[in-house]
Amino acid sequence: AFRRHVHPLITHDASHVLQYRCQGDAILSSAERCLEDLAVAYHVDKTAVIEQALFLLACPSQPRRIVFAVLLHCLMDRSDLAEDVIRNAALDQIRKCESFAYANDELYSDRKTQHHISSQFIRRQASGVSLQLELCLWLHRGGVFALSGMAIKEAVISVR
Repeated sequence: AFRRHVHPLITHDASHVLQYRCQGDAILSSAERCLEDLAVAYHVDKTAVIEQALFLLACPSQPRRIVFAVLLHCLMDRSDLAEDVIRNAALDQIRKCESFAYANDELYSDRKTQHHISSQFIRRQASGVSLQLELCLWLHRGGVFALSGMAIKEAVISVR
């Protein structure tokens, strides 16, 4: 399935969200309402719910959860921790993509070698992380949380 380009790395509708302006206040207020409803329904503290969710999302082998972790940190008013999540994901993305230097032989030899084919899993994972980081940058532009200049640069470099 990797060899045949039947399934795109990113769905065609994924970029549709990024074309519109981020309504950060609406996103955070909706998440806050959901959190309050959970806390009231189950008689638990909101902070305990967020901490448990962050504990469950902390698996480093699951890069699909970056946006969720960032939003949960924002609900706790800890944009510094949200920035740490983004910077760690960006630096990990940059490190992983160094291996593509050997896998891009299709560009100059006009054929797919074993390096190119074996890198398809890493390419799929990298495209997912790139989309997550792009969504985090979109949330930042919408005013959901603040990022330092260095974090913005690292995220942009890793997305590209």
